[in-house]
Amino acid sequence: MNIKRNTGKIIHLLGSLLYALVSTRPKRECFKAILFSFPGAGFLWKRKWQQWQSSRIWFDQKQKQRLFRSYPFLVRKSFTLFNAATQQQQHEKIHSELQVLQYAIVIHVYYPEVFESMLEMIHANLLADFPLYITMRPEISPAVEEILHRSGRNALLHTMENRGRDIGPFLSLLPILRAQGITAVLKLHTKKSMHLGSADHPWLSDILSQLVEEGAIEKHFLQLQNNQRIGMIAPYGHVVPMAFYYGDNTEKMLGLVKKWNIPSSLLGSAIFVAGSMFYIRLASIEAMLSQPILLQEFETESGQTDGTLAHAVERMFSLLVYTNNYWVTDTNKEAEMVSCTIFSDHMQSR
Repeated sequence: MNIKRNTGKIIHLLGSLLYALVSTRPKRECFKAILFSFPGAGFLWKRKWQQWQSSRIWFDQKQKQRLFRSYPFLVRKSFTLFNAATQQQQHEKIHSELQVLQYAIVIHVYYPEVFESMLEMIHANLLADFPLYITMRPEISPAVEEILHRSGRNALLHTMENRGRDIGPFLSLLPILRAQGITAVLKLHTKKSMHLGSADHPWLSDILSQLVEEGAIEKHFLQLQNNQRIGMIAPYGHVVPMAFYYGDNTEKMLGLVKKWNIPSSLLGSAIFVAGSMFYIRLASIEAMLSQPILLQEFETESGQTDGTLAHAVERMFSLLVYTNNYWVTDTNKEAEMVSCTIFSDHMQSR
């Protein structure tokens, strides 16, 4: 018994040391891909192998080879994605749409105290009169109204059942935005990510510093207006490759690409915005309006950290933007708006 126990401890220690060498997510994922590609891996580590298979989308061997060329074992931390020009008729079609944009700010409030500090950042921008739409659960409505009253800010309030995190309420709001003539929005929510164990919420702070710092709102709405090829502006540092961040969302994502007529082949090389806060041109996500998901289809909130319909839809925004022949760019001040930087090792998702 002692020999077996000691042997198990040694194996566990060696395994832990080896795993520490590949501690970043890209290295871990490539390490798993190599390990589980050996013949018989499914028998040796059946449960782990099944979990890995279910959280990956490998469509064919050719796509798998492309992934390994893009992300070798010592993978780059980041790389720049340049938006390619589309066909001339697509270019003309996009430029014929939405010559003048109508802007709004949409905030899903779950934590009123975070909302209050977020509102102060919004006021730091020169133009504080963008229409403000707020979605929230009914029980925090008095607290939100009190914060708005103290700030002197008017907002359109929508109370909704606590489903779908920030994603379900946002999709439920889209028909209202369209009916009121809104064509581009800044999407925010009071993110805390309690499961990450951080008290100061650096993820939210970094995103807001990119999207809502002084002068940023006017600047980025103007970029959407001046370049109508841009469908989404993401916070710099939070655009990640889908290949390492499917989590437990594979099955639901396959259902969504079918629902919204997105080529499934795009899933292997897609990107998405971690944190789901960005500037978005509503025409670039038209399928979410024409083929909607009802709030009742989202799971009720029970502290889930992955695998819900909201987590799957979060990964679909940029796919829809590209499918509709628009661009995804980021807030990097030093780069042109025809590109965005992809971070394969996202600082808050390790």
